[in-house]
Amino acid sequence: MKKPKAINLYIDRCKQFEKLSDAQAGRLVKAMLRYGSSGEITDFSDDQTLDVTFCGIADQIDRDFDKYRDICQKRSEVGRLGAQALHQKNRASVAIAANCCQEEKEEEYKKENNEEEENKKEYNEEEENKNEAHSARPDHLIPLEYLADVHAVIDYFYQRAGTNVRVTNFGNGSLITKRLKQGYTVEDCKRVIDNECDRLKEKGYNNDLLSMILFCSHFEAYAARSA
Repeated sequence: MKKPKAINLYIDRCKQFEKLSDAQAGRLVKAMLRYGSSGEITDFSDDQTLDVTFCGIADQIDRDFDKYRDICQKRSEVGRLGAQALHQKNRASVAIAANCCQEEKEEEYKKENNEEEENKKEYNEEEENKNEAHSARPDHLIPLEYLADVHAVIDYFYQRAGTNVRVTNFGNGSLITKRLKQGYTVEDCKRVIDNECDRLKEKGYNNDLLSMILFCSHFEAYAARSA
C-alpha cells in the first residue's frame, strides 16, 4: 500500500508553535518530517516542552496515516467491485445481444449504467459522511472493547501518581488505547507506571503531563526496560 507523501500541520497547533523559539520550532519540524518519513523518534529528553509537543504531534501523524491507509483500502475495494461489475455487465451484454434486438440491448445498457452511477454516487456520499463523522470525533473517544482496560490503567496511575487524571486530559485515553491495540496488556502499562513515574517526576514533569509522557512515543522503550 502506498505510503503518504505528506504530513499535516494543523492550524490549531499555532498557539503551541508561538510559544516556541525559532530554534525549537525548527527542531520540531525536522523531527516531524523524520517521524513521518521513517518513523524515527527524536529524543527530546533535553527539552521538556519539545518532548510533550512532539508526543502529541506524533500521535496525530499516526492517526492521519491510519486514516489515509483506510481511504486507500476503500478506494481499492471500490475499484475491485467496479471491475467485477464491469466484467459481469459485459457478459450480460453478450447474452442480450444474442437474444434481443439492438434497440433493446442499448436501452438495457443505459439503464444499468444509470443505476451504477446512482449507486456509486450514493456510496461516495455515504463514505464522505462517514469520513466527516470520523474527523469530528473527539480524540478521547475510546472503543467499547478497550474502555474497561483503559479505565483500569488510569485508576492505577491515579493511585500511583496521586493525581486525578481524566480520560480527556491531553488525549491520554486515546494514547493508552493505542498501546493496548499494539498488544500491550494492562499489566504492562502498570509496570511502566511503577518503573518510570518517580523518575519522570524527578526530571520535572508535573502530574498533569505524566500520563501523556508515560504512554507517548517513548512507551516501547519504557516497556522494554520494565519487562
